[in-house]
Amino acid sequence: MILKIVKHFPLPLVPRVSSHLTTLSLLRRRTMAASAEPTVSPSTTRVGWIGTGVMGRPSSTWAPTSPIPLAPSPPQSDVVFSIVGYPSDVRSVLLDPNTGALSGLRPGGVLVDMTTSDPSLAVEISESAAAKNCSSIDAPVTGGDVGAKNGTLAILAGGEETVVRKLTPLFGLMGKVNYMGGSGKGQFAKLGNQTIIASNYCGVSRRHDVCSQGGSGMWGCF
Repeated sequence: MILKIVKHFPLPLVPRVSSHLTTLSLLRRRTMAASAEPTVSPSTTRVGWIGTGVMGRPSSTWAPTSPIPLAPSPPQSDVVFSIVGYPSDVRSVLLDPNTGALSGLRPGGVLVDMTTSDPSLAVEISESAAAKNCSSIDAPVTGGDVGAKNGTLAILAGGEETVVRKLTPLFGLMGKVNYMGGSGKGQFAKLGNQTIIASNYCGVSRRHDVCSQGGSGMWGCF
């Protein structure tokens, strides 16, 4: 895992519309609109980034900087983003009492976990952050690595709405943020999205079996 610290943002803060919300049409969602609430400042907000894999690396390209070790970094960050592999990884990089990002985050800091994870873990992280006078947003994404590279991800945010609004300039560099409700609701929305995708795959697979049995092949069923 790598944590980056960013002091300046090289790209214009223009939210880009995502084309990956088709499967979310049955979910309750609310696109974040303009608000009088103060937002983060692109010129002064210090951002940490944990995770540079298939999704994390292209998502963090708007924040070019030299990587520094994780342990001393959270105190230098105002907002820490994470996008790692599994819920166990999320727990380790955020909640470990010695090396987790929350252990060194200053009061008022924000954790933003973009990993597809467990809703109950998102609630636990939020409660742990609140105990330190910090905030936590669960913000899993859909759109794949192509969306990450093009900055067209659909970001499904759960947590305190005022905090999500403040982070909109940062989210806008990666895609379009959709507010889903309180802590854990972003993860529930992502689970719903994945269920719809899985159902589509099952339908295509079953259609292939039926068409093959009839001797027409998969494409003969269209």
